[in-house]
Amino acid sequence: MPRKRLNLSLSQPLYTQLQAIARRYGFGSACELGTTLLQVFATHTLRAEAEHQQRLRQRDEDNEAYIAALFDELAGAQPTPDGTVPVTHPRRQCQ
Repeated sequence: MPRKRLNLSLSQPLYTQLQAIARRYGFGSACELGTTLLQVFATHTLRAEAEHQQRLRQRDEDNEAYIAALFDELAGAQPTPDGTVPVTHPRRQCQ
């Protein structure tokens, strides 16, 4: 797999902290630790984006179902404000 380089500039205190963490947890260097952290970040970001897209699709499907049910419910006669159901008359056709 071809590899690409990433040039980072870190403050001395941060670099020292990364070196200490790398030694403590068995990484070969601070660079290896940074690469691993970036891989984990990328993996979690992709997963979070996929979950977000799934939630958006589900919300759209839920909205579609709600709107369809609402139209089905309101397709018949609706009560008037006083609670009586209006009488529907056959439509007259123009001659």
